[in-house]
Amino acid sequence: MEWTATHVYLVSSGNADRLGQVWRSPKPAVPAAPVFEWTKIFDLTGGITTPSGEMDGGVNSYFREQSFALGPDGSACVLEYGATIKGGPSVYYSPNAASASPLWTKRQTFTDSKHGHGIKYINDGYWAMLGDAGFTNVGLWKGGQNGAGWQRRSVYEPAQGGNSLYGINLLPCTINGAQVILTDNDTKRGHSILMFPTQGAGNFPLIPFVNAPLPYGVGTVRSLAFTSEGNLFWVQTGEGGSAGPYDSMWLCPPPFREPVMLEAIPANNSLSTLGLVVESGDYLFVGNQRIRKEKFLGQ
Repeated sequence: MEWTATHVYLVSSGNADRLGQVWRSPKPAVPAAPVFEWTKIFDLTGGITTPSGEMDGGVNSYFREQSFALGPDGSACVLEYGATIKGGPSVYYSPNAASASPLWTKRQTFTDSKHGHGIKYINDGYWAMLGDAGFTNVGLWKGGQNGAGWQRRSVYEPAQGGNSLYGINLLPCTINGAQVILTDNDTKRGHSILMFPTQGAGNFPLIPFVNAPLPYGVGTVRSLAFTSEGNLFWVQTGEGGSAGPYDSMWLCPPPFREPVMLEAIPANNSLSTLGLVVESGDYLFVGNQRIRKEKFLGQ
């Protein structure tokens, strides 16, 4: 879900070709007993309404938890996830997602990428993370406020990660006065969290930021989030049983150099169905897991 002052947006999906939708409801007037009135505003199967008519999404496309992003001006972007999308994943843009019938324009197709992992409006434009390894156009890309003009921002040279360093969801934050993007690592190279500096117009490598120790610190990272105390939380999983002996949950206090393991589950890939983190009181909720939110000295 994405919430604004007036509306709520919901992304739904399934693991099948062109199975993904975006829904919108006015924000409920009574929080204690919310009533939603959902309207479908985007559908990968014949429901992308453009100025020239309706169109389908890419072959093999569907959605994941950060496939939809809202801009501060009411605009929105959708990024295709899925299996290997024929011709590459596309970004669709609407100038007003809250209008009665939003019109979408296909702004960009990343022709040599498997799929899009996440998209988010950060500072002055949209940012997207592309994967997977073996494709040329992986890594972090930036588009303008109107969802156009995409350029790759993470460098490609083999010595700096090449086509094998990329992330999943995007978490913008400020660390030591610098504006950065943190991203869950999806490369199974022994890193947990990657960082990218957003200030300035230059292209930079994705930098390893903090790592869980081996043998836990391999495999895909999911559900990256800050707690209300400012601690960094994530889940490390083998994803498909291809890396790591355990699934594990981690919490890392500032200055984000010493991660603390909350729990290790001795069953690889048992936490594969994960999404964004919800915090409520002393607990974090992700997927079907409820995790007690530990605190550190002075918190």
